[in-house]
Amino acid sequence: MPTKQNNVTEKIYYGIDELKDRWGLGRSTIYDLMNDGELASVKIRTRRLIPVAAVIEYEAKISQ
Repeated sequence: MPTKQNNVTEKIYYGIDELKDRWGLGRSTIYDLMNDGELASVKIRTRRLIPVAAVIEYEAKISQ
């Protein structure tokens, strides 16, 4: 009997507003973290996105 496959898409990037809501910070603070090199990001066309791996890494760093 064939099994049903789940079409679950894993999040790869956070948008600025998603991260702002997750951390309770302002947009400018998040941009400052990126500009200071503390938070990795990528630019795709006009959007600045933060990889989930970078978010996890930063959260681990600040929780120590």
